[in-house]
Amino acid sequence: LYLSTDRVKMRAAFLLASVASAADKVSWDEAKCVMEGKSIAFMGDSVSRDCYYVFNKFVDTGKTYKVDGNYEKMGEKGDYDEDDVWTDWKRFSGVKESHRVYFKKDFDDIDATSEFWFLQKAWFDDDDTKEENVADIAGDVAKADIAVINSGWWDLKEDDDADRYCGRNFGKDDCEKDYKASLEKLVEHILSEVDVPLFREISCCGEDDKGWIDAIEDANDVIHDVMGDAGVGVVEVYDNYGYKDLDDYTTDGKHADPDECLRWFDEVFRMADAKQGTGCLDRKSKSELQSP
Repeated sequence: LYLSTDRVKMRAAFLLASVASAADKVSWDEAKCVMEGKSIAFMGDSVSRDCYYVFNKFVDTGKTYKVDGNYEKMGEKGDYDEDDVWTDWKRFSGVKESHRVYFKKDFDDIDATSEFWFLQKAWFDDDDTKEENVADIAGDVAKADIAVINSGWWDLKEDDDADRYCGRNFGKDDCEKDYKASLEKLVEHILSEVDVPLFREISCCGEDDKGWIDAIEDANDVIHDVMGDAGVGVVEVYDNYGYKDLDDYTTDGKHADPDECLRWFDEVFRMADAKQGTGCLDRKSKSELQSP
């Protein structure tokens, strides 16, 4: 497979970041240094949304949440400056307003911004709904310097319209094919347009006890295939904890706890620093990163 020079450079930068020890926590000053003058866009589900709160609190104050079994306590005043419902489309009858939210946060001290869009699946466009959709906002998302996207759990939910359940049968009913096509759309219209394109792995273990684990692992393989071919960095989180560890790493058996979110963001900061050559984390200089 032929990769463009830019994609080779991106792969080299992300590989450089990946060699950092997982024990190396990114400090508040280092995080602010990486983010200074930058914009970052997040897209994803409620796990991504809660981690977005954690990201904002950490970059803004250097602190994080202490949550004991109630993730809904997250998202305090100050964790975002703007909030809205970005689409009226409801994939299922039970979709809430919180599943269609948009947030924005300004970090005035470092001239940075963060934004978040909730995704009901990896990609939806006019073929799914005439309401505002991912295709409509792709240009706005792609204006960011850094993009961190994840979608997986919602793609595995039982689909009323298509009469299929990808969480149980990812290899059937075109589930894998459609998921791959959605990721390719995200690459084409968003991730290929930003300076630091990142896609986060799907974390364990979904909404069906152990029933989704095989599908999640298969979907993560698709993520690595698609993003690897495109030179997009993958934030690897799946191996951080498994089914038996959910009590230690999540707030409710599903949503990653604040400390785990920060662990994921350590990787995001490293990868952004390596790709942009800012040197905030004492990585190689920009000239070294850009060498063929």
